[in-house]
Amino acid sequence: MTGDARAGAAEPDPDAVKVNDADRREPEGGPPEGTWVAVASGEAVAPGEITESTLDGADVVVWRTEAGVPCVMEARCPHQWSHLAGSGAVEGEEIVCLTHFWTFDTDGRGWKENLAGRRDRKGDIEAYPCREAAGEIWARRDPVGGNP
Repeated sequence: MTGDARAGAAEPDPDAVKVNDADRREPEGGPPEGTWVAVASGEAVAPGEITESTLDGADVVVWRTEAGVPCVMEARCPHQWSHLAGSGAVEGEEIVCLTHFWTFDTDGRGWKENLAGRRDRKGDIEAYPCREAAGEIWARRDPVGGNP
């Protein structure tokens, strides 16, 4: 079950979340508290998979790196607006837009690798602070670097 409204779901603590791989893992105890929204069941998103959801009415994708780190980000590639749930794939620790092969890391930084193997910076995508708690993947309503 994905989406904004989850019956009985508590909100995580915004002060307890930092955007890095170690802090995206499931903490002990119940769900974090604060301005957070459960966007996907943790079991519904296996490593290397992508699913779609909403966060305050905006389309987002929820995905896991191949190492199992959860990520929540804007659903559409900034290049030509392809929806990453249908036109994306996880490759290692990044999500790839299969339309023109732009890649994004879990912090939303965008890249494109040319035929010679050189990686050039491209447009970034909004990534949201997230963590896994109480069997759910939670996202904070403001993007990475924003105010809680």
